[in-house]
Amino acid sequence: MELFHIHRSNGTDPLYKENSEFTVGNDYNYFTKFAFMSAPNEIYYSVQEEFLDLQNLTKYENLLRMSTKDMVQLSYDLQTYIHNQMVNTREFVLEQARLNIDKNLPSRQRCIWLTDEASLDYWIHNIHGMNLKVFRVEVDKEPFKSLDSLLPDPNSPIENMFITAEAYWKPDSELLKVDKSREYLYEGKIRIRERVK
Repeated sequence: MELFHIHRSNGTDPLYKENSEFTVGNDYNYFTKFAFMSAPNEIYYSVQEEFLDLQNLTKYENLLRMSTKDMVQLSYDLQTYIHNQMVNTREFVLEQARLNIDKNLPSRQRCIWLTDEASLDYWIHNIHGMNLKVFRVEVDKEPFKSLDSLLPDPNSPIENMFITAEAYWKPDSELLKVDKSREYLYEGKIRIRERVK
């Protein structure tokens, strides 16, 4: 089966070259490693060390002494931290829902995300980041298919996220035909056929 993968430059770049073959699913994917394991801690320590650790003053006094530029940076870092925690909560809910529904479905924490040609433009316009590369890939087995539009809203209460997560893992077959936000979760052997963009 041929699909497409939109790749952001990261530590897995050497794998992404034409005619390479590798297995996905034995370890956490880059998104999970970044979201769960590094980004929140880096931002926390950045806030602690750069802005709040000034000569035994209280945190409030430190804030009063900050320059406007540092306040803007602190605000941005805190917003990023909060956003990451909300996304982490959503991904935790999705993983728990997957385990409750069918533990044999591919995990969003270990999978590679793929899409089909009809949904490719949707993803190119909605994936944030620089240095995006689009590859045509081939997979050995049928991937799990769902919709980005069915992902739980990270701003919603956890109870609502669990309800939405069930719809994500059990998508309506008619909706899958017409919605252009199709995403395929895949664990297994994958071959990079060619870079198309």
